[in-house]
Amino acid sequence: MGKSCDYKSGGTSFDLAALYYGLQLQLVVYLDAALEMEERKNPGKEVVPAGIFYYNIQDPLVEKKAAMTPEEIEQQILRQLRMNGLVNRELEVIVNDWGLAGLVGRMTSHLIPILGILLNKYKKDPRIGFKQGDQMLLKENPLGLENYRKYLQDEFAIHRYEWECCGHEQEYPQGHNSLYFPFYQTNTSQYCPLYACCTTGERGRQKEPVNCPRYCQNKVLLYPDHLKMVGRYNSLFALDDTLLRMPEQAEQLMKSGIDRLVVNLL
Repeated sequence: MGKSCDYKSGGTSFDLAALYYGLQLQLVVYLDAALEMEERKNPGKEVVPAGIFYYNIQDPLVEKKAAMTPEEIEQQILRQLRMNGLVNRELEVIVNDWGLAGLVGRMTSHLIPILGILLNKYKKDPRIGFKQGDQMLLKENPLGLENYRKYLQDEFAIHRYEWECCGHEQEYPQGHNSLYFPFYQTNTSQYCPLYACCTTGERGRQKEPVNCPRYCQNKVLLYPDHLKMVGRYNSLFALDDTLLRMPEQAEQLMKSGIDRLVVNLL
């Protein structure tokens, strides 16, 4: 594989539109020459272009905010030192931890962070549809706020968000949204309701298991059939079979903001 890297003393950044209109051809010319050289050196072998990059060789200046730690300052510096350009293949990384989001988004250029399900918090429960009261607010999510999406983009380079089907209608924000179906996890707990049922007879008397005998290997918590839900370990899992029963709903999902469907078998 071959790549082209141009070291700049200024603040040059890669612009795909400028490349398209022939205004930023330097890296492409370099890459073409490098590939031609490698093909002559390795006849009969395929030479694959890996990427084209700019690297700004200058001392980065960081605007120090109040109470910034040395680690946070270093992360800001590393973020400014990242190469920018275009790679032949970028790998998506699902982040379910803010620390990992910071490492991937600020310190790498070849990995694309995706906001994972554990960080995209919203109500998921098949019992919601059978409860009284206004349920319109349950459709809303912090990702509906433009400022929050901009924060995720600026701080962590996150442009795609992961969702689970959740037993009720959701509103999806602008951008790229992935939907997992047909199974989803409704909630989890530090304590185990199954352990409470087996030891006290009451699921509400939950406490941290001591020397857990692993009741969950042979038992589950059952719910009415219409909920399509089951409790195992310290979590509740459910099935939303809407897309399986009505595949035409996929088109409606695409119109509402979903651009990727992912089969989730838990």
